[in-house]
Amino acid sequence: VALGNAGREEIARLRHLTGISLNSSAQLYFVGLHSAKSLPTRPQLEHLLPGNAAITHHDQHVCVLYQPDRGIDAALAPLLSEFPDLTVSAIGFDGLGAARSAHDSAMAYLKSALALGVRGRLITEDSLGTVGLILGADPHALNALSTLTIGPLLRYDEEHSTELTDTAHHYLLSGHSIPQTARAMFIHPNTVRQRLDRIAELMGDEWAVGQRGLDVFVALRAHMLGK
Repeated sequence: VALGNAGREEIARLRHLTGISLNSSAQLYFVGLHSAKSLPTRPQLEHLLPGNAAITHHDQHVCVLYQPDRGIDAALAPLLSEFPDLTVSAIGFDGLGAARSAHDSAMAYLKSALALGVRGRLITEDSLGTVGLILGADPHALNALSTLTIGPLLRYDEEHSTELTDTAHHYLLSGHSIPQTARAMFIHPNTVRQRLDRIAELMGDEWAVGQRGLDVFVALRAHMLGK
């Protein structure tokens, strides 16, 4: 299934052994699990994953073809509660034709979460977006990306106990809105303006626009997810 070339016999065998139907309208997922300590055993996973699951243990991670009986967040909540050290990714798909892409994306997002040091929560396309695919392809890209873009902000915040990095992130998230940034951070708009002036001094006036703005936003997004 992960390779996208399962035939009718394999599909029928999968349904017989696990209850998973690749031809039903129910949402399917590939789920990746990793733990720096010890991974859950198959019986533990079967107990903690409501619905139908095909579980494969690898050396460093577990791959699960999963058909939950509820929303994916609610379905994985008991597992994350029982094993807070787990790093978990999940990518949904419909039908065999989309299976390989979903599997590869789930593994890429799992690598990304590990690169960011994320534990105890579910990582999906919604939480990581394109950052997940970038880091999944090259986990070392995060350090290079941060150094080339937001390095000055990170150093300044560390040396002066300021919040320029958070301010820049909220400012870009809000579509360059100073009032929205102020509300999100519970500070006065004038404080936002002062911080933006300092950010421009450190990074240049064009830090938030064009290609530069995109690179900065991706680096900020990755940094905030790893906090």
